[in-house]
Amino acid sequence: MAISGHERQRAGHVRRGDRRVVRAATGGHGAGTDWRFIHARRTFPGHPRTNPIQWPTGPVSSGKVRPWCSWSGTKVWACTLGHLLLGTVTERTLVLIKPDGVERQLIGEIISRIEQKGLTIAALELRRVSDELASRHYAEHAGKPFFGSLLEFITSGSVVAAIVEGPRAIAAFRQLAGGTDPVNQATPGTIRGDFGLETQFNLVHGSDSAESAQREIALWFPGV
Repeated sequence: MAISGHERQRAGHVRRGDRRVVRAATGGHGAGTDWRFIHARRTFPGHPRTNPIQWPTGPVSSGKVRPWCSWSGTKVWACTLGHLLLGTVTERTLVLIKPDGVERQLIGEIISRIEQKGLTIAALELRRVSDELASRHYAEHAGKPFFGSLLEFITSGSVVAAIVEGPRAIAAFRQLAGGTDPVNQATPGTIRGDFGLETQFNLVHGSDSAESAQREIALWFPGV
């Protein structure tokens, strides 16, 4: 089902200077008929955002916090310390809804769970994955027996890619996702535990470390 010109314009709307990004492409079966995903695309520009601030040099210079902590000088350090003590320094992680999740019209359900957890979607894109991007994303598995099947699966249909932000976002999403094996590892209440049966067709991907998140976000959302 093709996305209309109006929907494409709405989905691609980004305010000038805004870090959030939405890009839309023509999706396969499941993407165009998932009304919650269509609603998310249409309303995404209105989602609350977390703005970066200018940090002084120091051990926490890579952190991002909420806009009310936008002072300069000593106050920013006091604010930063408060965020650190409260555990609210923002992380970014890459989340993928794989072709099986798109095909089964679970995009809206997964987005809803992410937001109910208190995480923020900072960028969202529906796309087909090229062989080159798939190979770079799974580069750590190159040469392993299952490498070919990984590439075949991730390029077999539409994928939703998202940058998700929030306190401890990396661990928080992996907890939402559940274990890699939907039957033997994922518990009920997690995405895989509730909707998955097979290890390869396990619906979602989430970065497993800060280093992985940085690398994967640069691959999927260059310049964001």
